[in-house]
Amino acid sequence: MKLIERVSPSVVDITNLRVVNNTYVISHGTGSILHEAGYVVTNAHVVVPDGQKTVTLSGGTVYPYRIVAKLPYEDLALIKIDAKTPLAPVRLGRSHDLMLGEDVLAVGNSQGLAACRQGRRVRRVRFFTAASPVNRLEETRYARLAAR
Repeated sequence: MKLIERVSPSVVDITNLRVVNNTYVISHGTGSILHEAGYVVTNAHVVVPDGQKTVTLSGGTVYPYRIVAKLPYEDLALIKIDAKTPLAPVRLGRSHDLMLGEDVLAVGNSQGLAACRQGRRVRRVRFFTAASPVNRLEETRYARLAAR
């Protein structure tokens, strides 16, 4: 699919390694490169304040990340990696451009699996503001919806 080929370089794996009660805890999530300077958008429940925190790009390069902003009630986070070269940002869609019945695709790279979730059709369009709650998409996974 051309859409997957187009967005794959912008999708990253986020890995966290922490020690909790003398036990190593590994968690994974996924995110999308938002800006070529290394800003990545993900879910707030994916990022952690401490431990070994890394972002793996689609080509396999690994960078540590730091949290820039976190909105727990919106389940959104902005993190930053310091890449040596400009990164390929994802082209963002606009919710008001979606039409009922349009195809959408959820793409993620949790645990480095570079997975494409099943294609779906838009059943309803919701508009969110900074004060409105956002539903979690799947357990601890982040899914980026992109319209064809």
